[in-house]
This record gives sequence, C-alpha cells and structure tokens, in this order.
Amino acid sequence: RKAYFVACFLKSILCLQPEPEEGNLEASLKLADLALVSKRSTDWSTTMQEMPLKLASKLHRALCEMDNPLSQDCDLRSVSEEFSRPAKAARGQPPDFRQLEGTVVAIGTGESIHAESASATEKLIKFVELEEPVILKGAAVGWGAWTKWRDLSYLRKVIGFRTVPVETGGRYTASGASTRLMRFRDFLEGNEGYLAQHPLFDQVPDLREDIEEPAITKQTRSGQITKINAWVGPAGTVSPIHKDPFDNILCQVKGAKYIRLFEPQFAEQLKPGQDSLANTSTMDLDPTNPEFLVPLDLPFKEVILTEGDALYIPRGHWHYVRSTSFSISVNFWWK
Repeated sequence: RKAYFVACFLKSILCLQPEPEEGNLEASLKLADLALVSKRSTDWSTTMQEMPLKLASKLHRALCEMDNPLSQDCDLRSVSEEFSRPAKAARGQPPDFRQLEGTVVAIGTGESIHAESASATEKLIKFVELEEPVILKGAAVGWGAWTKWRDLSYLRKVIGFRTVPVETGGRYTASGASTRLMRFRDFLEGNEGYLAQHPLFDQVPDLREDIEEPAITKQTRSGQITKINAWVGPAGTVSPIHKDPFDNILCQVKGAKYIRLFEPQFAEQLKPGQDSLANTSTMDLDPTNPEFLVPLDLPFKEVILTEGDALYIPRGHWHYVRSTSFSISVNFWWK
C-alpha cells in the first residue's frame, strides 16, 4: 500500500513535466487522488500526507479556473514548479414496504431529541448508555454543509475534478457489483452509482469546515472518532442489512433515507454471511425475493430520516438504509 501511494504521487508530479497543460493536469490530479484514496491515515507521517493533499488542492483549483471562462488565466507553471522541487447502478424499483407487516415501533416524537434544546446532550447520553436508537432533530441544520451542499453546484466547484470510488452494479452484495474510479462531476451527471462510506474529509480536508463533529462522540465511550464518511447517491441506492462495531451518528444533509433497524438479539434470524460479509445479513426486505425475505414477524424500528436531522444507531444494531431521493449523508463512527 505504501509503495502504491508513493508511486502514484511521484507519477502525478511527472505528469506536470515538462510543461503543464490541461490534459496532464487532470492526469496528475487523478494520480494524486489515487494516492490519497489508497492510504490509511495511521500509516503516514503528517508530512507524507500533506504533500499529495496540497498538490491535489492546487491542481483542482487550477482546473476549475480553466473550466470557468470568466476567470482569469491560472498560472499552471507555478503548480508544476512547486511540486517538482526535490524533497451505471442497477437500482430497479424500490420494494413495497406496505407488504411487510411486522411488529412496527416507529421512531417518532416519543423517541426524538431536539438538538437545540438545553437538555439535548444529557438525553442523548442516556440513549447511548441504553444503546437505543433516537432521532436528533435539526442536528445538521447549523452546518456549513446545510447551507452549501444542498446546491450541487457548490460541490461541483470544490470537488468536481476529484477522483472518487463509486459503487456500481447495485448494492455491494450483488454479484455484478464493482467499484469504479471517476471524477465527482461525472458521477453527479450520470446520476447512478453510490459514493458510499468514503472518507471524503481525509481526501479533501477543506470540506471538514462544512461539518461539525457531534458533541456526544466526545462525551461517551472512549470519546474517539474512528471514521467520518460521506454518502452520496440518487434515489434507490441501498446499504443492505448490516451491523457496525461502532456507535454511529448518521446526519442527513440533503434528501431523505428510509432506515429499518433490528436489535442485535435477532442476528440468528437475519442469517449473517461468512468471512468478509459476516457483518451483513443474507436476508432482504424485497418481497420479490421471498426465499431470502426477512421474517415478517421479526420486530423492527423504522424511520424516514429527513434533511437536517440525524439518527443515533447503536453499535451492533442491524440496519438497512435506502435513499428515497437524491441524498447526501455524513456519518460519524466512534468508540
């Protein structure tokens, strides 16, 4: 992994020689992003991480200026000189959940907390201690992402030329599923595939300014965030029934998601997979696949998570997630 990281970064610099042009700027940016996507933050020194981050940021800014006919000409040579110094998804129709009659406990006003209330943190700590799901009303409303990301032109501007991994071919358990690397702007224009569980804020640190880490992640468990992920995709994108080893705050920035939760005690009925899929159920909610349909008498909770709200998903809780519209979410795992 380290060899790949170094090779991609060095090739990205070589792409800028001898004279930087639009074509090799894009090639250089893609290679820098491949280096960033491949790395694990714990594997690298701060200096090693900052070099491709700075290069990618400058290259993207230069490409945006070239892409905008109203902007002044950018100085491509300065980008080259600085870093040359030694040193489509198969979604189909969404399942008809009206056919699934189980013991429904809707997460409603009785199980929600208003993020702005004075007692919000105190109440949420109790839910974390009890490991009970709860909605946090308005948790993301004050974010910069709330005011900026819902206009997709902003994201096209700040990360449009960045290369990201996009799940295609349906949910990750599907036989034809694969991951394609593509520019973010091409992903948006294609309106298919799923940018899922991607550490976008490590790849583009400037975007961290648009989100806020929930206070609860510092006040419970060991207070350590393990990962922050971005999730972007059109209506119908699905994360099949699975569980995570960490507590989770899922924040909805744009659009809405249907979420169904099952308590850990129902693992046997959900029939987990094997090996790398041991955290994923082999069962489904799609009534057109009756052989693998979740038992109709299995108790669950469900919610439509809407813009500005967040959902606390306790560690070990099985959950199914489906976008009901174009959706942007950010989740925080902590332990």
